[in-house]
Amino acid sequence: MRKIFKIIGIILAASALLPVGVGFALYQWIGQDGFRERAAQEATLAVGVPVRLGAIRIDWFPVPSVALDDVVVETKPPLSVKRIEARPVWAALLQQRLEVATLVVRGAVVP
Repeated sequence: MRKIFKIIGIILAASALLPVGVGFALYQWIGQDGFRERAAQEATLAVGVPVRLGAIRIDWFPVPSVALDDVVVETKPPLSVKRIEARPVWAALLQQRLEVATLVVRGAVVP
């Protein structure tokens, strides 16, 4: 009986630590400069004008989201945003589709 409880405890601990490990690895990967530069290049191709990104972060609280800090779209005159937060629809992510539930824009300067 004791062996069964030990196995169940190990399984529960592993299932609790796996999402934490995956979240930490994702947090580290997104925070790298290479990832930020690639995202800026993709945004530039999508928009058609140069885009600069200050930082990309994953925020876990209060709701998990991806945040872009210090975004500048180099139009004439340039558009700048202090922070953009995108909160996904989790059911769509499980179906391998990207769908944004909420988009929060803070500190936008549109001349």
